[in-house]
Amino acid sequence: KTGTHTDDGGSIFTLDDGKYVEANLKGKMLSVKKFGAKGDNTSDDTARIQAAADYVANDSSGKLGLGFGNSGVYLISQLNTRFSERTIDMTGAVLRPTVENQFMWEHHGLLTEWIKGKIEPSGQTPTTEYWGIRVSNDATTNQSGENSFDKTYFAGCSRSLEFFMDNAFGACYRHTLLKVKTAGNSDTLAGSFGIAFKGAAANDSAGNDSKVISCAIKNSLYNIFSQNSLGLKLSLTYSDGGTNGVWYEGGSHLDIIGCYLENNNVGLRRVGGADLVKIIGGSFSNTTNLVGSAGSGLRDTIVGVVNLIESSPSKEVTGGGILKLGWSNGAMIGETDGSLNDAEGLQVDNSGVTGVQAYPTIGEMVYHLNASKTINIRTG
Repeated sequence: KTGTHTDDGGSIFTLDDGKYVEANLKGKMLSVKKFGAKGDNTSDDTARIQAAADYVANDSSGKLGLGFGNSGVYLISQLNTRFSERTIDMTGAVLRPTVENQFMWEHHGLLTEWIKGKIEPSGQTPTTEYWGIRVSNDATTNQSGENSFDKTYFAGCSRSLEFFMDNAFGACYRHTLLKVKTAGNSDTLAGSFGIAFKGAAANDSAGNDSKVISCAIKNSLYNIFSQNSLGLKLSLTYSDGGTNGVWYEGGSHLDIIGCYLENNNVGLRRVGGADLVKIIGGSFSNTTNLVGSAGSGLRDTIVGVVNLIESSPSKEVTGGGILKLGWSNGAMIGETDGSLNDAEGLQVDNSGVTGVQAYPTIGEMVYHLNASKTINIRTG
């Protein structure tokens, strides 16, 4: 062909006589290797992968995905992608961020499916700041929602996977994480996290109606960080060895179902009015299991969680309006201060609430054979 063109190294190639040829890249998945990415753990593949991603974004069929050829170790400084309703298949590939203090991959778009892959910087130490992937809305795409991550593994990143909301534009919502694993390189490094739902401004939320299912998050300052999220659900998830197993700031309707929060300094920390937490099943075994700031913990429900209340009740700081049902090691869950004892069967605790009327709903009567008090209701 003749005429004006740009040689992108993958879909268009300039010939010696000035003419050009277009490659046939039709199909369901475009390998970054078609654009010259080497995956040899030596070459910087950023430009080649970016060119492949740009081609996918401009594909008129709207069906072409981005793949990594089922193999290779790719060195990447920073990618910036903008497309929706596509698949990014990282199966068999290792992606290595090479520049500290910036995300290796910034993505903006709806309904993007991320499959497998491993994100792992090389030679990381407890002081290095290599970051993984951030999904966010921006001025170009306006919103970013319903991204899904399946079996993706982040190893040694100080910040692994972030969903980010910018107040100025659109929304970032309804993401699903399935069997995602993160292993941070330090649980004390400032700002480090495994999975985060964050906003640029005080009231921004990136985690509305998002789901974290069967994930394992370890060794970060915030293993799971949620800021002003509404309807975030954690299910069958393991949070271990962090300074904070779950940091829940603002927002409401956080569900923690069948999760294991263990070996963290604080299991669940509620900050800035975070309320309507529902904890059902699972196990808590941390230095301190629950901590809540003023105004947090209103209308919480805790049902049948093993080891949630420590032998020293003073370790737990909660607000009011809490409905607790269940047993812990033979004792009823329900202690919040030294005036209560393990013999109480069902507790609705509204004490300590100032200027707020909470209405916990009792949907089930619990009978405890040895309880001296079957039902205990305290009001402020």
